[in-house]
Amino acid sequence: MKRSLLWLCLLCPVLAQAAWIGPDGKPIPDSSSRRSDGDFGAQLLITPDEDGFRKEWAKQPGPPSLRTTDKARVGAPISAMVLFHGCKADAQGHCRVLARFFLSRPDGSRESAGEGPVWTAAPMPAGIIQLGQSAMTLTFEPRDRPGEYQVIAQVEDSVAGRRIDLSTPLQLDPGATR
Repeated sequence: MKRSLLWLCLLCPVLAQAAWIGPDGKPIPDSSSRRSDGDFGAQLLITPDEDGFRKEWAKQPGPPSLRTTDKARVGAPISAMVLFHGCKADAQGHCRVLARFFLSRPDGSRESAGEGPVWTAAPMPAGIIQLGQSAMTLTFEPRDRPGEYQVIAQVEDSVAGRRIDLSTPLQLDPGATR
């Protein structure tokens, strides 16, 4: 995936006011994998190493070097992860952000791939991007058709009543095995 775009989003303390903001202080345009709705924003990334991604994210100080991909191999797990900013707290001071994941196959069929909480704690301070708590992990089997898949995430801030629909392509190469 576009590692440089991820770096652009993570190199500076990203201001999460009304959009994704780059290190030059200018808004980064929305894309299919990164969108904002007011001060709530989410980005969908795919990694071949969820544990490594989470460990790298937790490193302090400085921006992490995150391994992402847009390719899959038969037998090798990949995980879809959500980064977000700007959730609204409920009366108890907690956000309720949920992700519903889907997989769209090359033939156009779409299947549910699970759901889970993205964030159920207090909101992060303004300008901080947070890695979501849940992820969608899948492993392709030899019977899966090669081609371009779409990983889809519906990310919802239940407290604010906002939903962001995200998608990113994932290429399953023919004959690519673990």
